[in-house]
Amino acid sequence: MVSDIPPGLASTQAFNVLIEDIKKTLDEMEACRPYFTKQKLLWEFSWHNFQTMLDFFGCIVIILQIILIFLAFEYADAVWYESLIAEVVFLLFLFIGNVTFKLWDSKIKHKEIIERTKFITKYLEDCSKISKWDEKNYPNLCSPLSPSIVLQPTLRDGKLVNVPWALLVRGDCVQLRPGQPIPAKCRSYQDNEEDVKNFEYNEVYSPFPDKNPAVDIRQCEPLQHIYCVLEETPYIRNLKVFVQKSCKRPTSSVEKERYLLFIMTMEHFGIPIAVAILYAVNLVRYFYFSKSIGTCSWIDLFLMQPVAATLPLTPIVFPILWRLMNAAGLAWILALFYTARKQQFTDDPFEAAAVSPHPHLTLFAKYEALKKYCMRNFRGRGPSPFRTQNLLHTFGRVTALCCLDKKGILSWPNPTAEKIFFLTTGRHDRENERKKRHKQGTEYGTQVEVLDLTHDITSPFRLQFDDQSWKNYVSNLKPLGLGILLNTCNSETQEHYSHFSSHIACESMKDKYSVPVINRRCASQCFKRHLNTDDVTRMLSVCTRWCLCEVAFQIGFSREVKASYAMESQISAFRHLAQNNREQNIQASYLPKTKFPFPHVVAVSAKENYRGDHHMFTQGTGEMVADSCVDFWDGADSIPLTHADRKKILDFYHRTSLTSYCTAFGYRPLDRPMSPKISEWYLEIPTDCEAIYRKYRTNSPLSWDGPGKLAEENQSNDSAFGNIVDIRPIESVSDVFGAQSNQTFLGMVTMQYQAKIDMVQMVEQLDKACIRFVHFSKENELRSRVFSEKMGLESGWNCHISLGEEPEEDTLQDLYCSNGSALDRSTENLTSNSGKMPRNISNLSGSSGNNIEMSQVKFEDDISVHCVGDGYTDDEGRGSKMSLCNKEDSRRCTSSSRATSSSSLLATSETNLSRSQSHITESTDQSGANVPFDMHNRAKLPKGIKNIRPHIENVDNVPLLVSLFTDCTPDVTEEMIQIMQDYGEIVCVIGSSANPQNAGAFMKGDASLAVEPLYPQLCQASPSFEIPHLQNGPSPVEVSRRLNSLPCSLSFHRDELSSLLQLILESRHLISCFQNVMQFWTCCCCSITFMHIISALVMLPPILSSGQGLWLCFVVVPLLSVSLMGLPTDPDILKVPTEKLPKNLSKELIGFILWCYCGKFLPSMLIVVLLYALCTMGFCWDIVLKSRTLAPNVTYEQCIYVYPLEKGNSVPDNWSQPELELAWFKAQHYACFFFVLYIVVISSSFVCRDKHFWQKSPLCNGLWILMSTLVLLFHGIYMSLTLYDLENEDTMYKPPFSVIPLSIWLIAFIWPLVLIAFNEAIKRNEVRSKFRLQKRARLEFGTKLGMNSPF
Repeated sequence: MVSDIPPGLASTQAFNVLIEDIKKTLDEMEACRPYFTKQKLLWEFSWHNFQTMLDFFGCIVIILQIILIFLAFEYADAVWYESLIAEVVFLLFLFIGNVTFKLWDSKIKHKEIIERTKFITKYLEDCSKISKWDEKNYPNLCSPLSPSIVLQPTLRDGKLVNVPWALLVRGDCVQLRPGQPIPAKCRSYQDNEEDVKNFEYNEVYSPFPDKNPAVDIRQCEPLQHIYCVLEETPYIRNLKVFVQKSCKRPTSSVEKERYLLFIMTMEHFGIPIAVAILYAVNLVRYFYFSKSIGTCSWIDLFLMQPVAATLPLTPIVFPILWRLMNAAGLAWILALFYTARKQQFTDDPFEAAAVSPHPHLTLFAKYEALKKYCMRNFRGRGPSPFRTQNLLHTFGRVTALCCLDKKGILSWPNPTAEKIFFLTTGRHDRENERKKRHKQGTEYGTQVEVLDLTHDITSPFRLQFDDQSWKNYVSNLKPLGLGILLNTCNSETQEHYSHFSSHIACESMKDKYSVPVINRRCASQCFKRHLNTDDVTRMLSVCTRWCLCEVAFQIGFSREVKASYAMESQISAFRHLAQNNREQNIQASYLPKTKFPFPHVVAVSAKENYRGDHHMFTQGTGEMVADSCVDFWDGADSIPLTHADRKKILDFYHRTSLTSYCTAFGYRPLDRPMSPKISEWYLEIPTDCEAIYRKYRTNSPLSWDGPGKLAEENQSNDSAFGNIVDIRPIESVSDVFGAQSNQTFLGMVTMQYQAKIDMVQMVEQLDKACIRFVHFSKENELRSRVFSEKMGLESGWNCHISLGEEPEEDTLQDLYCSNGSALDRSTENLTSNSGKMPRNISNLSGSSGNNIEMSQVKFEDDISVHCVGDGYTDDEGRGSKMSLCNKEDSRRCTSSSRATSSSSLLATSETNLSRSQSHITESTDQSGANVPFDMHNRAKLPKGIKNIRPHIENVDNVPLLVSLFTDCTPDVTEEMIQIMQDYGEIVCVIGSSANPQNAGAFMKGDASLAVEPLYPQLCQASPSFEIPHLQNGPSPVEVSRRLNSLPCSLSFHRDELSSLLQLILESRHLISCFQNVMQFWTCCCCSITFMHIISALVMLPPILSSGQGLWLCFVVVPLLSVSLMGLPTDPDILKVPTEKLPKNLSKELIGFILWCYCGKFLPSMLIVVLLYALCTMGFCWDIVLKSRTLAPNVTYEQCIYVYPLEKGNSVPDNWSQPELELAWFKAQHYACFFFVLYIVVISSSFVCRDKHFWQKSPLCNGLWILMSTLVLLFHGIYMSLTLYDLENEDTMYKPPFSVIPLSIWLIAFIWPLVLIAFNEAIKRNEVRSKFRLQKRARLEFGTKLGMNSPF
């Protein structure tokens, strides 16, 4: 640390600044976003708002109902009309309560993100008081960079630590390294104000040296980092996004279904139709049929009956109950989740068996945690957003689970070794090969040996060799293992390599087709301010320095071997790509996604403590290591490298670099030590370096002992270099390059990210549940496809799409139009099959990863997967077909080697690259150009985000069915999520909580889950960071997770992801119950209205009073509907594809709805009307018989229809006469009882919608049994109490129970038995239809074939 650099902020100061800025931002946002504005109020009560539960139309209807009831109370003189004033008061109370609840609910919704932020602020205040963090509590400063994690070296408490992005604050002194993006607006720290530099957010700090390209080897000074002071808090930028977009999330499909049933169907459609029919019929009755048949009073016909008929269709109870149901359902999910975090069970929820609810987990969550979360959710203070995004709704209907980050979430944070490549001379070949070659009389030639390693799925680093005969090659592998321990996994080299990586990240920006060696986060976003967009799309993130300790341990080394060596210095070298190579530019223009790492090497000079020998171990890119080597180690001696050997090395390196991370290793014994000053500068090698390498190479190969006495015959260093006289340290540029130019090639190691087994199993389970797992990969298509295959995702033909844009046509046209003759000659060289390499790489590997011929890139049909013991002996490299194993061994190794994703992309005998890649659409005309291999997408899939919508609208919907999108940036990811939602997909987003660039996608998804990723380690021996003790507060990573996951439904650690499928299972069950509740509630309410319409059409008195309608809508229907929530969870519900709301109602769908729902309810309603008519008719004739006892001067002589006719009067009396109203009221109560009885019976068919009662009894729902019993009991009490007062009137007609005909009771109590059978017959048809729809949905889910289907 420089002495004039300030110590930076203390942790407590940083907390205070962060809290202050958050509070200030909240105050500003609240001042700009008032809750009750005219526009917001109009929108909240608008019928165009899908989330509204009470709109203007519903309010108007309720007010009119209150007015009509009040008018009826004022003008009626009957006894039972006296209770109408109580109904007016009750309805007025409900209306005011609903409006108040609506306004309160709207306010809570708009304040939800604000309240969550205030809760986080209190959490930060608590952390500032107790947090005591040390350097070890922060991630290591030299931690491998990961696109899932954003860290920033910052001065905190006087120490330089790696601070998570969310904890950076205004006033922090940060260290900007070359090539890194600027985290926020800042200024450089300088004593002189004139030298201060200002940097804007998202710029890239690129201190390019003012030098011309090197023409000779030269010393290069490292680019220095600088210290800057932040002028703003970076987290505030994301916080504003969270607040502004919190209320703009998409409406869930469950809310849309509720809106369709209760607002559109019942209010906007049902109420106008019911009112129109009733008034039309009653007008005809009153004016035309009152004298002939009889009718009711005008109060009943024009005031009370319309109110009683429309009252069930108005939202008087459902809004509050709906919120409570959702709060309880979400509380259930949260209780299960947080309980699962605390308890560990022996059974694995992701085994091949179906996922089922754990009984102990369910029992614990039911009684301990449910009550805790329910009211907190209802009040808007729950741990998960309840109103702006409902996790329950999303999980219950999710169709796409989109993952934004790979490393540390889908995969282990560190890549592991998959293959070890080295050269042999056949000395360790198998016995049959030796006999075969002996019979043929041939000598041993150079062979390629590739050892496969398998990763232990339960450990991030553990490996083992696939072939047990690998020990035959232990002498070949020992130098490689020692080089790994002394160079790759040496903690003393990490800081130097970190600075070197930053340096070459800037150096690579000079070259149009260069690729940085380090894994910079979101290069496509960060470099836009300094690089051309075309250059940005060509960048590829590659990292070549990861922990390989396990490889050394498998070879036989222990960690203690490092103590036998003392590091002297480190040597770092690099070279630029050719700028004027026409052939290279043409090739790069066609291969924008197959870039190779920026050429570089890193070496260490180590002294052996025991013997005092000096050794140099090198690692780097394949081409530079191959150029630096003059021989290779075959396990016993050093063998000169031939042109064919170099070709084999480069062929393997180039092909494996397409899909994995390949590192080459070299070694050389030194005759004298290297000066430590060499570590202070880098070596820049010119692009055209063939002559320079030739100048510094020795004439004869080196013969050496090898580290650790690997050779059978001991030779001293003096025998290798002659009599050594000069013992001065190596410190000049020429001496360093000379030492590097005469190395021995040891081998290469390919590494690949391994998918975590729980994610692989979860993807399989999601596929069975018809939930598409979608990976938005930031990598190119080849690398993404390899990992997708490891994940179990389909990534072959027609199964992945690149969202990256194509290069501009002007750029390609410029390459093709100028110097056409030279271009023709270049393409001829590229497409020739002579087998000869171009002149510029005939004796050298070349100056660029792209500077390779066809045979080095094209996957010929006869190139097979590498296996142990397979090789070839063509030292001259004749012919263009480079078979790495003979035909017999090709078939053997193909069947016996591991079926890894990378091997499937290395050319097998059946599949070449042109048949397995998907890069550009056929609409891009490149048919006339000769390219190294076919990069076309033979499926006509779109290329680039701008072509997705036109393809879906004009071609097919395959872009909605693929599971892999490559070349993704945050912007295109958000746009693709929006496209998926526009076409009916329910998207749940999973992303890293340590990546602030996921903020936009988190706000775009229907629900979002923030996962704290596994952090990469420098070495398996050292953890990424240490968690502080409990008394020292949470770790910085934990606080950062809380901040970045503010808008997310859930936030948890990567190891807690295993409970996700259990939550989806429970959510699907609850949403299925919600659907039953809504459908049953809607059918019951519509049935009440239907009974009123039928009774009016058949000229009957109103079948139900307004009071009875309130009783049914306020007590009976809600209790029976909610009882359907008590059904036990069915594990088979995960096998049912998620239903999507249709955009348009077809005739078939309308017919299906009428048959399934009207068929279950309408016959019962007709029976109720019939029983009501028979009952009133019986009362009418009984009145005629007993008319003399009713009143002294009143005599009824006959009964016309159901109305009694008074003697001497030509007009029948209505039932609202004082002496007749008790009989009418009793008839209404009998009808109401029959209605309650029948809907209880009908509700039994709603308990288990997909199974018949003999398959699964409705008695399995204990809540339904309890509620059904209570409903019948409560209704009996209600009927007795309401009739009690009227029974005491002496002047009224009191119909005895015996008056009711026996036929009525027979029909009433036999019909439930018929009803059960009838509903089961309807359910049978419904189940069959649903089964067909589910099969079709599953078929559509698994079908990805587009218009260019090969079938």
